[in-house]
Amino acid sequence: RLRTPDGRRLDVAMTTNGSVLAQKAQSLKDAGLRRVTVSLDSVNDATFQAMNDVGYPVSRVLHAVDVAHQAGLGPIKINMVVKRGQNDQDIVAMAR
Repeated sequence: RLRTPDGRRLDVAMTTNGSVLAQKAQSLKDAGLRRVTVSLDSVNDATFQAMNDVGYPVSRVLHAVDVAHQAGLGPIKINMVVKRGQNDQDIVAMAR
């Protein structure tokens, strides 16, 4: 576990795209990570994959968020970068 020189626990957070978070969440928590921020630009698979140049679906990221929550990594923050003409139509769906 990471600590300050005088032994206090650090408030460590991490930003991730969520691609391997489900597999690593418990190990990260055990190592001292306290919370995560997940980048998710759309809940639409095609938009998400195009914006992030990835070959996995949004459901993989959402599952990772659930697993991270169960591991005690929280509060979990979701970041959405809005790009006009690419994912601006998804803002309301993301808010839900």
